[in-house]
Amino acid sequence: MSLQELEIARERCRQELSALSGWALGSLVETEREQGGKRKPFRYLSRSSQGRNRITYISEAQVGPLRQALEEGRKARMLLDRIADLTVAILKARTPRKEASA
Repeated sequence: MSLQELEIARERCRQELSALSGWALGSLVETEREQGGKRKPFRYLSRSSQGRNRITYISEAQVGPLRQALEEGRKARMLLDRIADLTVAILKARTPRKEASA
């Protein structure tokens, strides 16, 4: 790819990233807990933050929107990786190459 093509591709990725709405990172964990002698569903978001695992209770009503936010988060992570790769390629394309000395 030419330098111009790389820059265009990176800008497209930036635009796609900014178009994502309400993305989240982590994993939705669905399990059961015993409460009052009955087994009831229990859901939480598990994520790492500053080297520590954080969990957040998720109600049944929040499961759908959270799943959508997590899917958007996967897209965001892929786009960020692509932007990083393109940035490295752009930097390399802008840097003059040294001739190999004999």
